[in-house]
Amino acid sequence: MKSRVKLSAGIVALSFFASSVQAQNDFLDAIGSGKVNLDVRYRFELVDQDGFDKEAEASTVRTRLGYRTGGVHGLVGHIEFSDTRAVKFDNYQDADTPVVADPEVTELNRAYLEYGGLTDTVAKLGRQRVILDNHRWVGNVGWRQQEQTFDAATVVTEALPGLVATYGYLWQRNMITGARQDQDSHLLNVSYDALPWLKATGYGYWLDFEEDAPGLSSETFGLRLTGAGAISAGMALGYVLEYARQSDAADNPSDYDLDYGLAELSLTVAGVKLLGAYELLEGDGTNAVQTPLATLHGKNGWADQFLRIPADGLVDRYVSVSGSPLERVNLALVYHDYEADNGSSSYGSEIDFVANWKLTPQFSVGAKYADYDADEHSVDTQKAWLYMAYSL
Repeated sequence: MKSRVKLSAGIVALSFFASSVQAQNDFLDAIGSGKVNLDVRYRFELVDQDGFDKEAEASTVRTRLGYRTGGVHGLVGHIEFSDTRAVKFDNYQDADTPVVADPEVTELNRAYLEYGGLTDTVAKLGRQRVILDNHRWVGNVGWRQQEQTFDAATVVTEALPGLVATYGYLWQRNMITGARQDQDSHLLNVSYDALPWLKATGYGYWLDFEEDAPGLSSETFGLRLTGAGAISAGMALGYVLEYARQSDAADNPSDYDLDYGLAELSLTVAGVKLLGAYELLEGDGTNAVQTPLATLHGKNGWADQFLRIPADGLVDRYVSVSGSPLERVNLALVYHDYEADNGSSSYGSEIDFVANWKLTPQFSVGAKYADYDADEHSVDTQKAWLYMAYSL
């Protein structure tokens, strides 16, 4: 009997040891089977703005280097660092030059654990990108050299056919300047492909900023409808309709209920897209709809004159034409007309132009220009960029 007990104990111990060795081997295999990601972008930015003695000239290189492990029991790890350095020109942080929001900074850009062990569901915990819909409410500000990330827990599921549901809890915003912003915010975004020409998205965003920015705390509930379809050979029609209602929340000292609206209509003919749009961010003279977690550079003009919406709100009417007349070359021209929502003030107009050329799958170059003609808001501003990027 004692021999059998010893034999059984030995088998259990050996099995446990073998399991431990296998678990260790699985972990080492996951680490060793990962993939390096590298992203290098050089950019020269020139800003000429009324009210400053000199133009700003920013010549910067942004380098991102990261590693994503292989999976083990559904778990994957990802870590990435980002560094921005000024080269040659650095007269863009002076008091007598306009602001270029690309400071020299080295950051832990992303660091999260990802679990994909559930069917069509991915959960992430840690520092990560969070991008929803068209970046209007939540985005990563990818245009700036240092992107915006969040310390967060997120879950994205596509377990039901045609439906994508995203939930996120955010406790820290990592800003493009390297600053941190504490918060206690919740995001819920659910989209459903109802028909070939209709995608419906409902969302609720509960933003609770702590002591440094309580005036940005808000609740926003909205519905977004998008779709596109061919109307004849070589011709397609597309649309976006969106409405949201934003109100104060948490410790916000203000009391408001304001509307957001967007209507876009586009026609694509032989690869050329014509688009007209109307966007409303309501203001009451004291408060206006704000979207602090958005990719703001991509909204209301590239000259960045409306990063914070004026108290009288904003009406942005814009038209654009875009296409690829040459292989791997994308062009776009945009015109904006701005005015106040509350009152009759004209905020001016803006012309934007961009050209991107993808030389190889890894390497691209581009040029971009923005010209803001001020009226009763801000000052005349011209910005120009030249850039090149390599990624693998």
